[in-house]
Amino acid sequence: MRQIAATVPGGRAPVDEKQADRLMKARCRLMMREPWYGHVAMSMVWIPSQMSWMAENRRTMGVRIVNGGEIQCLYYPPFIETLNIKELYAVIQHDRAYCPSSLCSHW
Repeated sequence: MRQIAATVPGGRAPVDEKQADRLMKARCRLMMREPWYGHVAMSMVWIPSQMSWMAENRRTMGVRIVNGGEIQCLYYPPFIETLNIKELYAVIQHDRAYCPSSLCSHW
């Protein structure tokens, strides 16, 4: 398993190339099936996170808006590993729904 970025302060996890590829495949599927929402998902900044502020059984994926409008999707790498592409697509579809509906909040 090759890592393409090092762990950085603030609870970020290393970016795994296989996970990044799976996330991209799921986002491409969303782009093909729902282009507007797929565009939102493609525009997000994807950040692996240890999510140390949450209980381990609640660490999944979430979105936030920072820096005056940058949409970030934080995901827990072990959670991503448990999902197939269809399930990952559904989770991304669910999370991106929060941004257009203005339900995102700062963490």
